[in-house]
Amino acid sequence: MIDDIGYDATPGPVTRLDAVGTDVLADVASDPTAVAAVGRGLVLHPFLAALYDVEIPEDHLDDVQIRGAAGMVERLLRAELLRGLAPLPGR
Repeated sequence: MIDDIGYDATPGPVTRLDAVGTDVLADVASDPTAVAAVGRGLVLHPFLAALYDVEIPEDHLDDVQIRGAAGMVERLLRAELLRGLAPLPGR
């Protein structure tokens, strides 16, 4: 029998952040609800961009192919979007 809580609490291939330096995420809370509050609004799927009146630059369209959390964090770092992270108001 699998320990459901232990299984769900263990990062898998898509959610692992081993490749990301601990200093990068030092200011991000460790509780999942707080992380979700910070992360909300950092990632926008190009198919939904028009709903928010956002135009995705051509050189960012391939970003939709990024699968793992570490890859997403790396891309956000390159775009300098992880500086001064704070939860969105009312979240």
